[in-house]
Amino acid sequence: MAFQQGLSGLNAAAKALDVTSNNVANSATVGFKSGQAHFADVYANSLNGSGSSQTGIGTTTTSVQQQFTQGNITSTNNSLDISINGSGFYRMNTNGTITYSRTGQFHLDKSGYVIDDQQRRLTGYLADSQGVITQAAPQDLLLSSANQAPAATGASGATKEGVTANLNFDSRAEAPTGTFDTTKTASDNKTDTYNYSTATTIYDSLGNPHTLTFYVAKVSPPAVVAAQTAYNSAAAAYDPLAAANSAQATALTVAQAGFDAVPQTVTAAQLATAIAAANTAVPATVGPPATPAMGTAFAAKVAAQKALAAEEVKPHTPSQWKVYTSVDGTAVDNSGMAANTLSFDTAGNLLAGSGDLPVSVDLNKVMAAQGQTNSAGSPLAFNIDFGDSTQFGSAFSPNSMTQDGYTSGRLTGVSVDENGVISGNYSNGKTRNLGQVALAGFTNPNGLTSLGGNQWAETDASGSALVGTPNSGALGVLKSSTIEESNVDLTAELVNMITEQRNYQANAQSIKTQDSIMQTLVSLR
Repeated sequence: MAFQQGLSGLNAAAKALDVTSNNVANSATVGFKSGQAHFADVYANSLNGSGSSQTGIGTTTTSVQQQFTQGNITSTNNSLDISINGSGFYRMNTNGTITYSRTGQFHLDKSGYVIDDQQRRLTGYLADSQGVITQAAPQDLLLSSANQAPAATGASGATKEGVTANLNFDSRAEAPTGTFDTTKTASDNKTDTYNYSTATTIYDSLGNPHTLTFYVAKVSPPAVVAAQTAYNSAAAAYDPLAAANSAQATALTVAQAGFDAVPQTVTAAQLATAIAAANTAVPATVGPPATPAMGTAFAAKVAAQKALAAEEVKPHTPSQWKVYTSVDGTAVDNSGMAANTLSFDTAGNLLAGSGDLPVSVDLNKVMAAQGQTNSAGSPLAFNIDFGDSTQFGSAFSPNSMTQDGYTSGRLTGVSVDENGVISGNYSNGKTRNLGQVALAGFTNPNGLTSLGGNQWAETDASGSALVGTPNSGALGVLKSSTIEESNVDLTAELVNMITEQRNYQANAQSIKTQDSIMQTLVSLR
C-alpha cells in the first residue's frame, strides 16, 4: 500500500508545484488571479473496517481554487487602461462568444471599438448623439470620432438663459446726458449715452462666434427728471432775456445772494428788494436797472435750480439702469422691451423680476453690415440673466460672464470616470458622454472556467452573470489610466515552492523505504 500512498503524495506535490510555478510565471500578468491547490485524503471502502482500523491510501487533488483578491493598482499613460477596484469582471465579446476578464488594458481599433490585445470587444451601454446613456442590453462599445455639432447660444434649456452676467454697477455714477440710439451702429453712440460697456462671445447655429456687447446707462429717477424739466423750462424763459440785456443779467447775478437767502418761492416784496439791491450794487454805467419781468424770470430759474439740486441728492428707490446690446458692432433694437431695465433696492440687490433681458438678434442685418451673407438661423434669440448682479459704491466690474453656446469640436481624447462613463474631450473645450462600461458579477467566481488569455467563461457552478454599472450593488469602481497588477505574492510563492519540494522528497523517501522492505521480504528464503 505504501507504494500507492507515496505515489499519490508525489502526484499531489507535483500538482502543488505546478500551481505555484504557474503563479510565479504570471506574477507580472495584468489582472491575473493566483491559484491554490486543494487536497483531500483517500480511504478505501471496507465492509468491516472503521475507526482506528482504517488506514488511508494517499491523497488526491480536489480542486485548484483561484484567489479573487484585489491586486495593486498602478498608474499608466493610457486613458483606456482601466482597473477594477472591487469585485466584478469586464464583459468581453468575440464574435458573439461572451467571456469575462479582469485585465483592463484596452485601446481602440480602426473602427472605434474598445478592444483588448486579443481583439475582443469590451461591452457596455452606448450614448445617443446628445450624450444620454440608456442602460439596456450591453453592446460592443463603439466610440464615435465624429465632430461635435455646434450649439447656438440659448439653444439649450427651456428658459433660453443663454448668457449669464454677474456685474457690479457703480451706485455713484451719474446718469448720462444723451440717450442710446438703437437705430445707429454702436460706434455712432457717443460715450455720453451710456456709462459702461463690457462684452462676451456668443455663437450662432453654425458655431460662428459673434461679439455681444452690453451698454449700460444709469436712469435718472422720475422726480429728478421732472425737476430737470422744470429747470430747463425756467432757463428757456430767462436765458433769451439775459442774452438781450447783459447789464440786467449782471445785476441779477449780483443779487443772487439775496435769492439764495430766501425760500424757493419768492414773493413780490422780496423780489423788489432783491432788484433794488441789485440796482444799488451795479453802477449806472453798466446799463439800465433790472426790470421786474426779467427779475421774475431769473427768480423762477434760481428756484428751479434749487429744486433740482435738492432732488438729485435724495435717495431714490428703485435705482435703475438701462441695458442696450450690440452684436459685432451692430446695435440690437431692444429698446421696446420692458425687461431691459434693471432695478436695484437700497441695499444694492437686484429687485425680483428685473434680472432677465430677452434679446433677439437679426443675424441677417448683422452680417449685411459687414458685407457678408448670413447662413445661420435667424433671429438668434436668448436671454441675458443678470440675477446675481449688484449696485454697490465701487467701480463697475464684470465679475463673471458665461454663455451656453459653442462652436464645433473634434475629438481629442477620452476619459473614464469611476462609474465607467466614457467621455469624449473635444477641441472646443466641451465633453460629451460616449458610452458606459458594463461589469458582470458572479455569486461563485470560483465556478468560472479559466480559458487562458486572462479570460473566464460562465458555468453552472458560477451562476449566471449579474450585469450592471460600476459602483452599483456589489460591483467595484473603475479608475482610468491605471491597471490592476497580478495578486501573486512572489515571496510567499517562493516559500511554498520550498515546502512543496520538501513534500516531494518526503514522498519519494516513502517509496524508497517501501522498496527496501520489499527487497528484504523477497530475499527471505
